[in-house]
Amino acid sequence: MWFRNRNYEFVVDTKKASIVCPVVLPQVDAALYAKLKTFLKSRQSDEVPTHRRIDPAKAKITSTNRAGNVAITLTAKDGDYEYTVRKFVNLINEVFQVFLHEHFDYQVEAFDLDPDQP
Repeated sequence: MWFRNRNYEFVVDTKKASIVCPVVLPQVDAALYAKLKTFLKSRQSDEVPTHRRIDPAKAKITSTNRAGNVAITLTAKDGDYEYTVRKFVNLINEVFQVFLHEHFDYQVEAFDLDPDQP
């Protein structure tokens, strides 16, 4: 997967039934990370349309922030790997397209964008 001219690594752990992107967002401060955690939690809410929602009975979303580098993990609860991989790719896309839409200044800094040529 790519965003803002960067490639992203996905790591699958079949023993843990999980898929992780070790660095989804770089240079994330505590305030932005708190907003991201709220956003991630909202992806399992009944307020999200069914086709976009991650069913909490089927998969668990976790995130970590290590030295400003945010990792996101989706872990299958029922062994449905197809569901988990599909929802993970969609989740990462929503982080880029929905969550970051509200954080343009962050994108300028973290992705070295020209603010006049986004």
